[in-house]
Amino acid sequence: LSSNINLNYIFIGYNNLSSLDVSQNLNLTRISATYNSINNIDVSQNSLLRVLELGNNQFTNINVSQNDSLETLSIPENNISNINVYNLQNLRFLSAYQKL
Repeated sequence: LSSNINLNYIFIGYNNLSSLDVSQNLNLTRISATYNSINNIDVSQNSLLRVLELGNNQFTNINVSQNDSLETLSIPENNISNINVYNLQNLRFLSAYQKL
């Protein structure tokens, strides 16, 4: 992805990915990477990001504190026990459930 710096949107679900580096993709407004095996992602430089969908991965935490434009955060079916969305004034949708 690092050679495609003008991408606005990526959908890379169902690929059994273990990592994802979007640090060079500063134009991204939407990341959809559901149903993989990703356990870490750094979106701190993705200030334009409005939609982040990371459900059904291996995350234990995720930091979105720098993503002021974020409107949708969907992180169900991970092992996240705590997430801080306090400063996300544009957040309209949050999905973070875990099946028992």
